[in-house]
Amino acid sequence: MSRRTVLGVLGGAAALAACEALPVSVPDVIAPPGPGTMPPPPGGGPGVPPVPGPSAPPAPAAPVTSGPIATALTGDAATHLARRATFGPTPEIVDDIRSMGVAAWLAQQMAPDPGDDEVVNRAIARFQTNLGRTSQQIFNNREGNGGTDADEQTVNAIVYRNAFSQWQLLEKMAEFWTNHFALDHTSDDNRGRATVFQRDVIRANAFGNFADFLFAVLTHPAMMRFLDGEDNDKGSNENMAREIMELHTLGANRGYDENDIREAAKLLSGLTFNNETNVFRYNPGRHFVGPVTIRGVTYANANAADGLAAMRAFTDSLAADPLTAEYLSTKLAQTFVADDPPASLVASLASTFSSTGGDIAAWVTALFTSAEFAASAGQKVARPLDDFIGAIRVLGLQPQANPDDGDRLRNTARRLLQSPGEWTGPDGYAIPAGKWLSSGDLLNRWNIHHDLVHGGFDNALEPADEVMDTFVTVELPSTVGAVVDAVAARMVFQTLADEHRAAVLTYLGRADGDAVTDAGDVRDIVRPTAVLLLDTYCMQR
Repeated sequence: MSRRTVLGVLGGAAALAACEALPVSVPDVIAPPGPGTMPPPPGGGPGVPPVPGPSAPPAPAAPVTSGPIATALTGDAATHLARRATFGPTPEIVDDIRSMGVAAWLAQQMAPDPGDDEVVNRAIARFQTNLGRTSQQIFNNREGNGGTDADEQTVNAIVYRNAFSQWQLLEKMAEFWTNHFALDHTSDDNRGRATVFQRDVIRANAFGNFADFLFAVLTHPAMMRFLDGEDNDKGSNENMAREIMELHTLGANRGYDENDIREAAKLLSGLTFNNETNVFRYNPGRHFVGPVTIRGVTYANANAADGLAAMRAFTDSLAADPLTAEYLSTKLAQTFVADDPPASLVASLASTFSSTGGDIAAWVTALFTSAEFAASAGQKVARPLDDFIGAIRVLGLQPQANPDDGDRLRNTARRLLQSPGEWTGPDGYAIPAGKWLSSGDLLNRWNIHHDLVHGGFDNALEPADEVMDTFVTVELPSTVGAVVDAVAARMVFQTLADEHRAAVLTYLGRADGDAVTDAGDVRDIVRPTAVLLLDTYCMQR
């Protein structure tokens, strides 16, 4: 049986996308509440498409499905949460959730201690010369180890944290907010500003208050430069005003018009930063003075000295708007529950967001403890970065202390067209899986899965042969079927359906009861089984 055929039999939404002509039978389908009627957040930018670059995604494809996805994944609460609230489940995390309970595990994850993260801190130690610096320190050191290096190191560190940090929920929410408040971290012009933005704005506010978060984004030099905000002299530049309403809060064409954008640009004038130190400053001489009416609210804006306070009043009103709560809640539910999230969940999340004054920790807790989340097993197909990092995690691969290629993981994310923080437009990477499941994308994923299992990443990660030999840790199994079962338990955390198990055995060219002769025979079974599972079950969450 060919690999393509067995992928079709094993099913999974990703396999269905590439093998839709093949017969697929998936038992024990778990269907969530019906698809919601809430419109998804806009996928487009501010009216001008982003300039194609190395991180531009493939052309949008039609959605793989409309409605619930057929799945053979079980609804086990601990495993389900580990699949969604992390970049990939591991036995340790699943055990932690089971022993602590969902609420306690979430609370622990939302109070991370970055110093207590030995594996990832050791892995990114070579980047720390820039990661801990101020913008001015990075700028002053630009001749020897410049800001562009700092921003690329930041992306490297993001990928390593995604893969190896024990504070996985922080990494997932940092990814969510990096994508929401999108800016190109590695543009030549940023010169270290994005490094500080990622550290002091995105990561520092990931579980904080949204109004504070929004104002920190607005007044950060990295975002000002990306959206030309520092060029706004008394309302001359509308770009930042447009994006803060269209992409960061209300959503496109929701609750504002072109006049509101023009008025908001006046109110946001005077934002700038010191070009030598890359530190924010407010320039009252460039601030428009006089009454400004935005969305029916008039801000007196009587003098330039109080201009910053007027700006904060405006952003606070955006943060508290029900449209913002609805827009952000739809986006959160799309990211963690389903591409077409239930309307009941979006409404509930929006209510929590509003009633708590934008408390992100309470909002995220409401998501992961909701009935709709519990019923959504198998309803998300991993985007490329999640799939790649998830494969590293489920295989148990660890970083080398001194890798020959310290950029390998980031460059693989670039190859998959989803390198974090490197989207070239202000709208962020697409969320729905249908945007990412072209045949080329799937082939790319499958080849990377094969390389991970067969040592193709040994220049960055621990030798795959050594790690794969740990998959069957009990005494040598007596049959081929027992080895397949052990690999499935380790990677999928459940027993394979009978027809899926039979398809794997047929692909291996072995019978269930065939005797296992020695450790080498185990390896010959483990590796192809692991690759097949990565190509199917482990892509679905």
